[in-house]
Amino acid sequence: MSFFSQLQSRFHDFFLQKKMKKNKAERYSMSFAKAKRIGILFDATNPDNAAIVNSYKESLKGKGKQVEVLAYINDKEDHDQSAYFKYFNKKQLTWSLEPKGGNVEQFINAPFDILLGLHIESVQPLEYIAALSKAHLRVGQYREGKEYCYDLIIDTPKDDSLKNFVGQVDYYIKNLNKEN
Repeated sequence: MSFFSQLQSRFHDFFLQKKMKKNKAERYSMSFAKAKRIGILFDATNPDNAAIVNSYKESLKGKGKQVEVLAYINDKEDHDQSAYFKYFNKKQLTWSLEPKGGNVEQFINAPFDILLGLHIESVQPLEYIAALSKAHLRVGQYREGKEYCYDLIIDTPKDDSLKNFVGQVDYYIKNLNKEN
């Protein structure tokens, strides 16, 4: 990592920790059956990820859940807003890698019952959004030093695929506080 990247990362962490101290979101677990509104964050840089997440989103909708998706694309290109999800990219990042813009602010402030971080690699802008989210329960993959981003952390192999991770997330959220 270059000196500039390290500096960016340190400022990113500093500003995030400062904002997290002010963030007073109410956190608690709930059963999947009671959850009505689910938010999904994912990295759409790889187009295959969009198909996996869209399929999962449709399965959640089929179970009566209201689902909103926000994707990060690691480039500065202009993309058409998808009918399946909203996105942001490097154009909406500050010099300290803080995501900005209407889609981002709206997603952070949305009162989701469950937020799912469906990315298998560390993506600072997505972790930033998860950390500040007003969601009651935030679920994501374990990353050392990033435990503050999620309330339910799932540890999977480093070479795990997104499809397998989504399957693990689905299993755990459906069995969390399961009512017999």
